[in-house]
Amino acid sequence: MRGALAVALSLVGIEIPAELELRPGPEAVRDGTSDLLPDGTLVAHWSDGEAEEAFVLDVQLRKDPSKPTNWVVYVSITRRRLRCPTSLVVVTPFEGVESWAAGPIEIGRGHSLVPIVIGPSSIPHDVSLERAREIPMLATLAVVAHGRGPHAEQVGRVAIDTIRAMVAGEDQEAGYHADVVYAFLDEDVRRTLEEEMNVRVEGPPYSSYLRQLEAQGHMKGLAEGRMAGREEGLAEGREEGLAEGLAEGRMEGRAQMLLALAARRGLRMTARQRSRVRSCADEALLMRWFDRTITATSATEIFSRSQ
Repeated sequence: MRGALAVALSLVGIEIPAELELRPGPEAVRDGTSDLLPDGTLVAHWSDGEAEEAFVLDVQLRKDPSKPTNWVVYVSITRRRLRCPTSLVVVTPFEGVESWAAGPIEIGRGHSLVPIVIGPSSIPHDVSLERAREIPMLATLAVVAHGRGPHAEQVGRVAIDTIRAMVAGEDQEAGYHADVVYAFLDEDVRRTLEEEMNVRVEGPPYSSYLRQLEAQGHMKGLAEGRMAGREEGLAEGREEGLAEGLAEGRMEGRAQMLLALAARRGLRMTARQRSRVRSCADEALLMRWFDRTITATSATEIFSRSQ
């Protein structure tokens, strides 16, 4: 999310200085009686730990009259808690929601909150392949914003080519990008591109690209083992480390996709539920939760049969 936010903010003219580090901020905003849950908070810190600026993130898929009031609370309480300038960032793939969320939100005589809105109008559809390979998140965001509109084939082609280059370069983020493309790219367009480009983008969190990465990692481990055939202890250590790293990467990616799917479907999780997903080490259980997220009508349903 940190990389995605930095890229997305740059599209609306906001640059995060390289010397600042983006770290996760508080997940819940307590207003005295209950926890309000934005979709995330990121805080830009200096090397000494001092907070320079905070961004409260909220993914919005529809016009919700109750949200502007909550947004004001999100920002004001986060500002008080972190004691640094705080901005609201609303992300949406829909043009109608984008214009609605732009505000300003009137607070009172001369006071208002103006959200930073990142949507189709601020995310370009004409990202070049060269630029996308430099910053893969640009291609992925283009699919999120334009993957179901008239530019779907254009953004899909660039994104798939970019992911293919990431796989070739053994970039461990390739599987995540492939799963996002699968989720947001028009199905007919995706199938056409798969056939034309001789690739297959399968559903999250088992994208074919992620499996390719795993296979490549396994083959790399075997090659290293052969080259160090006389050094059995070292070879064993490499294989164990590789297997452990791939397993951790798979679990983290699947947890991220579950949370992203829940947000896209408007299922609001509590901070405890989000923490439970992120810390889950049971692959089968995580997949059951993911399957339930597809059809659940509330976040509680995702976990109700596995408490």
